Amino acid sequence: MIFFTSLIVSIIVLSASAHEFASGSNPTPLIELFSSEGCSSCPPAEEQLAELTKNKDLWTKFVPINFHVDYWNQLGWVDPYSNAQFTARQHEYAKSWNVKTVYTPAFVGNGSSLGATLNLKNFILTAASAQTPKLIIKIDKKLQAQISATNLDSKKDYILHMVLLGNGLVSKVTSGENKNHTLTQNFVVLNYQAKTLERTGKPNQFLLSGKIKPSRTAIAAWITEKNDMHPLQCLGGYLD
Repeated sequence: MIFFTSLIVSIIVLSASAHEFASGSNPTPLIELFSSEGCSSCPPAEEQLAELTKNKDLWTKFVPINFHVDYWNQLGWVDPYSNAQFTARQHEYAKSWNVKTVYTPAFVGNGSSLGATLNLKNFILTAASAQTPKLIIKIDKKLQAQISATNLDSKKDYILHMVLLGNGLVSKVTSGENKNHTLTQNFVVLNYQAKTLERTGKPNQFLLSGKIKPSRTAIAAWITEKNDMHPLQCLGGYLD
């Protein structure tokens, strides 16, 4: 069974162009990095993400996002992009993997732990199945976005996840493990929201906003079954 759901999303970003993003026929992998400006081991992982900005397969064969956790803030440098919500997400992953500790940097690929480094060769695109979801995001000049999700099982509940991303974000760190270093981050999550897809056709309202320094902004979205963190489909793209 297939059902259709539309979502209306208001996005506050430094852009005023119309955009449309559509997922491919095959599932696109989601790459997550859990990182922190307060962690001395994180800059190499951030550099790996920076390399992805030049990859021709960006957005089409993988979608990267960068969650900054807050448990390094106690060392004297408060990461301006950190959020307890992101830390809770990492702990949720740990619980699902039946492990007791979390660490940074930590890469996650489609809901599975990848460790502290990223190897894109490990990402093998899964062939489309009868139940591969299809996502489309249309954003007008007023930054209203309509998201459609199709090819879903009507007997299951789904969660739609949305993030606003910042790229080329620069911080001059004055304390903590990265003291006196200038750090640059990409695909940094500035705002993350998740909501159950409505079956009634009634639009869900999202407001994605963030304090954005001059940078190239992007958006990403993915869909999961309820109570399951493995993405079934994702998509993303630049807004400016």
